[in-house]
Amino acid sequence: MSSMVGRGGRLQGKRSKMPVLSSLLNMPRVSHSRSLGSSRYPPCRRMFNVWRASVSSSGSTPSSGTEDKTSQISSESSNSRRVIFMGTPEFAAVALRELLDSHHEVVAVYSQPPRPAGRGRKLRKSPCQILAEERGIPVYTPKSLRKPDAQAEFSALEADVAAVAAYGLLLPKPILEDKLMGCINIHPSLLPRWRGAAPIPWAIIDGDEQTGVCIMQLDEGMDTGPVLARRVYDLEPGTTAGELHDSLADVGAKMLVDVLDQYETITPMTQEPESEATHARKIVREDGRLDFSKPAVEVLNRIHGLSPIPGAYFELDGVTYKVLKATVDSVAGAHEKDAGTVVDENLTIVCGDGKCIRPELIQKQGKRAMTAKDFLCGNKIQPGTQLKWMITS
Repeated sequence: MSSMVGRGGRLQGKRSKMPVLSSLLNMPRVSHSRSLGSSRYPPCRRMFNVWRASVSSSGSTPSSGTEDKTSQISSESSNSRRVIFMGTPEFAAVALRELLDSHHEVVAVYSQPPRPAGRGRKLRKSPCQILAEERGIPVYTPKSLRKPDAQAEFSALEADVAAVAAYGLLLPKPILEDKLMGCINIHPSLLPRWRGAAPIPWAIIDGDEQTGVCIMQLDEGMDTGPVLARRVYDLEPGTTAGELHDSLADVGAKMLVDVLDQYETITPMTQEPESEATHARKIVREDGRLDFSKPAVEVLNRIHGLSPIPGAYFELDGVTYKVLKATVDSVAGAHEKDAGTVVDENLTIVCGDGKCIRPELIQKQGKRAMTAKDFLCGNKIQPGTQLKWMITS
């Protein structure tokens, strides 16, 4: 069934299950009717949303849209499935909640074991485990699924299908082939582009104009199985990873239920050539170190692709400053300055092509995130200051 993308990214059409999207950080919304707790992200994320609210009245908040490019899914009446859900972070919890609120039966949830977190390093359950326990769903947290006893336990649940979203464990062949419908995965990219662990930030860092969500049948490869449904999402300038994460989580959750409803009628999509494949490796802290010798647009993409976590940063006098939101600006005479030089009292920073980055949301080490205006009231960084940065590949 077709849909149309309206202004501001709102989906228009008759399909009632299609979500209305708003513009991140996988990063992005503070209060979400389907989130766990007060927000999906830590305090810097909540500050990010305060910043977004402050600019919305001026119309500067970027809009986003999606375009249906799904495989052939009929609109016939759906069947109820017995589902094992396998997922760990908030992205997966959005899909789990959608499944729990549907007519399908979630018979068990598999999630990563609780991990030490916070200053006290106390064990913290995953968002999926918390949600499952709230709903009275059995939870399994094996460290591996390669042992025969773990596989036998999985098989004994007698489900029709396993629905997977950011689970965090490789699924061995006996698990992949155990259920009648196999294992169906939500992947937030337009496969085969950005296979791997971190497709959302890399799409923004690399300057992609479009990304999306694929629902795919898992096989033994790394995101190489047949694509069952695909939805394209236009990346508007200024979109952060957090904003994109929230939007794609919502889209993927709806798509998953649609695919489960009409699985027998789906024709897998034609596979894209392997020459189009790219790998989205895991993000590490050093990926956030800003390289001001790069063109300003590349610096901007890295800032937004890593916002709000882990955050792109520079250093000054041994202190780390994360830039969570910024714009590109032109300043007279900036091309005569060295890359990384602060050129005015607004903390505008020269980049390698002579254009500048102007931070809009910044977080000093050990402090909360704040708007650049508020930050500069108590943190004077004088024009002519040379920021510490590192040349990256």
